[in-house]
Amino acid sequence: MVRAAGLCLLMAGTGAPVAAQAPPAEPRVELSVSGVVTGGYDLGGRPATQTRNQIGGGAFVLFETSTEMRGGEGLEARFGFRVTPRVTVEAGGAWMRADLVTGITDDAEAAPATEAGTTITQYVLDGGILFALRRPAPGRRLMPFVGGGAGYLHQLPEENTIVETGAVYHAGGGLYYWLRSRPRGWLRQAGLRVDGRFVVRTGGFDIESETRRRYLLLGGGVILRF
Repeated sequence: MVRAAGLCLLMAGTGAPVAAQAPPAEPRVELSVSGVVTGGYDLGGRPATQTRNQIGGGAFVLFETSTEMRGGEGLEARFGFRVTPRVTVEAGGAWMRADLVTGITDDAEAAPATEAGTTITQYVLDGGILFALRRPAPGRRLMPFVGGGAGYLHQLPEENTIVETGAVYHAGGGLYYWLRSRPRGWLRQAGLRVDGRFVVRTGGFDIESETRRRYLLLGGGVILRF
């Protein structure tokens, strides 16, 4: 009887340390900050015309125009919450600048071709979902992912004369490369993030109405998990 009681006490005494060594919970909150660059895209063109003076005369073409949004650059911040070890819900904000340029050609008075333009500041607020292609594991540094989302577009020229709004939709993927991991503490992981996205834009500055514009976005920066 005495031996049985002693064995129970021994088991109770050794059980507490085992429970205290339970593995820490996985980090769920993410914050990333990246520099981004975008590809350019065509916005269409149209002729500048003038009505002829004579009766029955058609329109006279003064010159032709073609407009494009050239590639730009900016900064992006993204906040994520890991719903499961492989699924993350994200919200992001981006600030970018790009040149809106109109080329003037085929002048009726044989003037040389020229360009006119302005710088567009663009803001995007969006949300999306990321899916990790590999299950997280201790010591695993490289983590590929795919994802997609949609957001709100706000464009403003440098003269602050007109504001255009629209929507953006994106799909793509990228890589995390973890440089540092800690089992405990407020900062659990730190690493690098690289993204590539295919973006479809509706609305915003354009020559034609009801048109979708497509371009590529590349980004790279740091990511932290807490």
